Amino acid sequence: MKKVLALFISLLFLFLFGSSVFAADASLSWEETGPTLEDVFGDTAHFVRLNEVDAKIWLPDYLAPVELTPEDLENNAVSCYLSEDETEMLYITYVDVNNLSLEAFQRQLAQNDITSQIIDVNGIPALIYMLPEDNVTMVTYSTVDGYFLQLMHYPYYDDFFTMILSSLQPDVIEEDAVPVEPVNPVSGLIHK
Repeated sequence: MKKVLALFISLLFLFLFGSSVFAADASLSWEETGPTLEDVFGDTAHFVRLNEVDAKIWLPDYLAPVELTPEDLENNAVSCYLSEDETEMLYITYVDVNNLSLEAFQRQLAQNDITSQIIDVNGIPALIYMLPEDNVTMVTYSTVDGYFLQLMHYPYYDDFFTMILSSLQPDVIEEDAVPVEPVNPVSGLIHK
């Protein structure tokens, strides 16, 4: 089932965005991707509130919330979601960057030979880049209070994560997002 789903989502992604997430003027929106994901997952995925940052994201139920350790909290973690077999993870941080712009951060990444692209996600600019050596995809949003909201997805780039990315948005519709309590501790997974 997971392979069929991955193939379906990959084909949909290619249809919607061409051959690369780094295409010129790339954009993602829940209006475009949401109906397809909801059809595929039905009742096995829901919006989840990220209360610390007044946002919500749509996640499949197999990504369960995990309790953050003191080390995670020191690293400005907001949330962590992990599959039962620990083969997939979404780790979210909220970091004070003293009003660094996405463009300035993109230039810093380029100095380290990291390719990135600023894309539009639900009308909000986001910087997306891959770190193949760490087997992760990173997405960074700049906030009005001078922080970066960063989403790290393990494993390295998959179209499914890009589709989930399209769901991140301000939490303005209270009734469709549910708060989730962490269930078990996680430590060191960001360096897996």
